[in-house]
Amino acid sequence: MRPLSLGLPAAATLALLASAAAAGSVAPPLPTATAYVCPDGREVVVLAHPAGVVLLLAGERAALVPAVSASGARFEAADGSGTAFWSKGREALVTLRGEALGTCTAGAEVPLVPASAADLAGTAWRVAGIGPGALPEGTEATMDFGADGALTGQGGCNRYRGRWQAEGGTFAVGAVAAMRMACAPLAMTVEQGLLDALEAARGAVLDPAGALLLLDVEGAILVEAEPA
Repeated sequence: MRPLSLGLPAAATLALLASAAAAGSVAPPLPTATAYVCPDGREVVVLAHPAGVVLLLAGERAALVPAVSASGARFEAADGSGTAFWSKGREALVTLRGEALGTCTAGAEVPLVPASAADLAGTAWRVAGIGPGALPEGTEATMDFGADGALTGQGGCNRYRGRWQAEGGTFAVGAVAAMRMACAPLAMTVEQGLLDALEAARGAVLDPAGALLLLDVEGAILVEAEPA
């Protein structure tokens, strides 16, 4: 676990952040967001990215990963909740927690734009998922983006701090450090996953439901967070 350094020289902090920003100087591709209309009139917004899809429906969200399919593209919830999305051309079979919504038809794409420094400065977020799955029950992680470029939060076990930057469609975090208090293994796993994701993040976007998505260099979703 990274130790928290309270006395990191300002020059070193800036150098680390500049290095992270340089690595993410090319903005990653953003997820595509498409609205599907189902037979009962319900609308499902599907966010597609290199590692899977995210379904947004009536205030709910579900992260799905690729699944084996004889035809088309099929995605299922990694937690076995019974949520699935199976697309063939402009149509898709959607299942929400075991409830079949029928054949839904793709409509208009929903435009997404990178999150700017103004969008993030002074905001606080609760981490809802890291990678393809939701945070395990009983764990908590947060992100607070200071207007001064400071990033602080709860990592799952310990408090952490770092520096953030968003510019020209790119996003970077540098100089991330955390305390070394030991916690339950699950909390420690969440914390390590979040710290690794923050350091790998190269893009940020606000999705149609108002969630913050942190992206890797290829545009895959690393972190999903909701307003705190």
